[in-house]
Amino acid sequence: MAGWGYCRYCRARIYWGTNPDGSGRPFPYDDEDQTEVHFETCNARMHARSDDGVSHTVSQCHHCGEGVWWGTMPSGAKRPMNVKDQVATWDCHFDTCTAREEETVWSEPRTSRAKSRTRRDVPQYIDTYSINLWLPDLELTWPCTVTDVTSAFRRLAMIHHPDMGGNASAFIRIKLAYDRLKELLPQETAA
Repeated sequence: MAGWGYCRYCRARIYWGTNPDGSGRPFPYDDEDQTEVHFETCNARMHARSDDGVSHTVSQCHHCGEGVWWGTMPSGAKRPMNVKDQVATWDCHFDTCTAREEETVWSEPRTSRAKSRTRRDVPQYIDTYSINLWLPDLELTWPCTVTDVTSAFRRLAMIHHPDMGGNASAFIRIKLAYDRLKELLPQETAA
């Protein structure tokens, strides 16, 4: 199924030829001789090479806008890695992202180390990135409180609970989001 077409990213004219991995799916090239892979030359998509010569697609960090590529850890988890001068490094971007540090919210000012530290003295870190991953499941947006999460969970549980004629998998996802958000959000104190 070879033939000419257009790149959906840069709209350049490309040739769809045979896939190097042997699958029957077409593969984009810049020329009909299939010598120049379009992934390497696409103006709309950035690439970075690692030390071992492997090319990685570069995307942007949602927080700071810097270029990152997604590497797979030994545990199987995907993590954003830094790109420096179009070289893919194995430095995790979570450790160096400056915008994520600015999103850190401290519920109380830091106390001096000379005082004895009780649970109330320890500043509470709010991980807004993880919170925003779970909020759509409860049809909520940031900022919200534990009370908002609880009322949204109860409302959705009445719809999706299997005993109420709902879908069991949807209820499990809602319950999982509710449990995780209760852990991530700071607990409200009585006034």
